[in-house]
Amino acid sequence: MAAFAVLTPASEAEVKSRLVRDALARGVAWDVCGDGASCTAVRAVVLDPHAMTLETRRVADWGMPSGEALETMTASLTAAEKQTLPSLSRVILVTARSPVTRDALAARAGFAATSVLATTLRGLVYDETLHRIEDPRTFAGHAITVPLGASAWRLDRVNVVLYEQDDGTARLLTLGMRRFGAPDVEVEGASMNASHAMGTLVDRVAEQLAAGATRAPVALADGGEAPIGDLVEAPHHEGDPDNIVLRLVPVGAHDPRAYDALVARVFGRIDGVVDAPDSAELVAVAERARAALPGVLDAYARERSSGATLLVKLPFRATSPDGATTDGAALEWMWVAVTGVDDAGIAGTLANTPVYAADLRSGSPVEGRLADVADYVFERADGGKQGGESIRVLGGGR
Repeated sequence: MAAFAVLTPASEAEVKSRLVRDALARGVAWDVCGDGASCTAVRAVVLDPHAMTLETRRVADWGMPSGEALETMTASLTAAEKQTLPSLSRVILVTARSPVTRDALAARAGFAATSVLATTLRGLVYDETLHRIEDPRTFAGHAITVPLGASAWRLDRVNVVLYEQDDGTARLLTLGMRRFGAPDVEVEGASMNASHAMGTLVDRVAEQLAAGATRAPVALADGGEAPIGDLVEAPHHEGDPDNIVLRLVPVGAHDPRAYDALVARVFGRIDGVVDAPDSAELVAVAERARAALPGVLDAYARERSSGATLLVKLPFRATSPDGATTDGAALEWMWVAVTGVDDAGIAGTLANTPVYAADLRSGSPVEGRLADVADYVFERADGGKQGGESIRVLGGGR
């Protein structure tokens, strides 16, 4: 199941006219659904009242987030967009459901139909599951446009949250996996020092579950690699997603030292900021990525209108929540979904959940220099992928 809310200033009559299913399905175009077969499947979900429900309410009756929670959720909005929030008087609740298959039709249709409604009704999208409110263009960047059968999972379509527990250990939890018909994944009891690296492992396990993996213990790659851990059903905490939650447990143990040992085995060390390209292999990856980048940017510019997406890995200083630098030498390397490129550098939105750059959030607008790019993942409109060498290096445990 995938659920979103469109907040709009449009009149009741205009909203009603946009919710006519035939018209809404016709409005679903390649930029939010992909190739012909994918769009046909998405439109079928939109047309089926059992597969997609569309409800309208007044915002006053529904309840808008407020205070600090609202400020956090709107991190990617401009000041002008934030000022429009009081004028958003109506909300459209979009809920898509589908059988559990690799095609992830619920997620595809939910993203696509919501994008169309937010654009035509001049609204904003509230993704309650991932705790973010975005403008139509930013939200449309999350739409699934790869061909049917290809993996629909991507970092910006889910979130990993980190909590420090009362005993000082870390709890990490994915949000958004139900969209892919998969359980959410948690780690509980890892040391805070290993939390960033554990987040990377949680991402990799979540990707396998979203692609249809059903057996544990789990490894990071096919081909007989030793498993990194088992998955056991976990009890729910207050505020957890309405979904099955599986706990990633190091084989044979589950105390902080066991998680530390797991991180050390996979990444070779435990220091939190594990993505810094300071090994010879990662330095070489970064050099190849920067050499290929001009051609990749040209291809992205040509194919972006057809649904191509581009992620780049950039460094961010470790900071406190108020933006003060806490360690001048510490860098947190994170993925950025590119929205624009010029001579000054790259603009985009953060596709990771920061651990050390505490003044940022997933979805925050960010900028970076082309010279600092350490890797890229270019997903073409036809579903082909290029780049991502650092993922294989780090995830493969080499």
